[in-house]
Formats: sequence, structure tokens, C-alpha cells
Amino acid sequence: MFGDVTNFINDVDKTRDAIERRDTERRERERRLEEKRIRLEMQQREQEQRLQDRQAREEERKRRQQELQAARKAATERQIQEAERRRQYFESLSPEQKQAYMKQQQAIKQKQAEANLFMLGLFAEFLTGGGGSNSQASPERNDLKEWQDQQRINERQRLPESQPAPPPAPSINPCFYGNGPCSP
Repeated sequence: MFGDVTNFINDVDKTRDAIERRDTERRERERRLEEKRIRLEMQQREQEQRLQDRQAREEERKRRQQELQAARKAATERQIQEAERRRQYFESLSPEQKQAYMKQQQAIKQKQAEANLFMLGLFAEFLTGGGGSNSQASPERNDLKEWQDQQRINERQRLPESQPAPPPAPSINPCFYGNGPCSP
């Protein structure tokens, strides 16, 4: 009888252990499933966020492109209006005034060309490394030719003076060392 009670208690313990094992396994499966569900939700949120970011960047790019096109169109319209205003002004001038106006416009274009050449020269000097700390970064003179002449003078002053070569050293007498044709 004592053995039956012991067997019964052992069976109850085994059954309880089996139930606890199944409960533990079930809880572990549920925990893994919950973690997987959370990971999937996070991945889905990340994908949605990336998609929203991409769409926002695309919308911003389109908006900037539209603004740029509008600015170009406005600039073109302003240029057309300015050209029309100048044409009307020019047509309203007398022949003598037209000549003076044309000379004035040519002078303006000439100054602009000189300024462009000057900037090109500065850029070329910068690219070639010719401008040291002694060179003038921006001339204060309006006359480009005068400034260029001054730069040439400055450059010549920076270069070492060409000096004549020293006179050749006197030749050494072969008998000096005692091994020449003069040896006794």
C-alpha cells in the first residue's frame, strides 16, 4: 500500500512536471511569436518611414525645381522687358543721340570685357600658383593695362638678378701633386 501511494505521488509529480514543461514551452513559443510580431511591426514602420522620407525628398526636389523654373521664367521676362524698354528708348533718340548712346554702350561692353579678362587673368594666376603673398589680390586701379604693367615690374623685382658666371678657377699645375710629368 505504501508503494501504491508512493507510485501515485510519483505519477502526480511526473504529470505536474509534464504540465509545467508544456506551459513553459507554450509561454516560450508565445514570447517568440510576440517578439517576431514586434520585429515585423518595427520593420514595417521603418519601411514606411523610409518610403515617407523618400517621398518627402522627391516632393522637395520637385518644389525646388518648380521654384527654379519660375525664377528662370521671371528672369527671362525681366530681360525681355528690359530689352524692349531699351529699344523704345533708343528709337526715341535723335540720330546724334543714337550715335552717343551706341558709343556709350560700346564703352560699357569694353569695360565689361576688360573686367572679364582681368578676372580670367587672376583665375589663371591662381591656378598656376603664381600669386604669392606679395601679389596684389585685387588692384585698386581701373586701368587694366597699367595694373598688368605694374605686375610685370613686381614679378621682375622678385626674380633674382641674372649675374655673370664667376671667372673660371685657375688650372692646377700638374706638377703640384708630384705625380705629373714634372716628377723626378
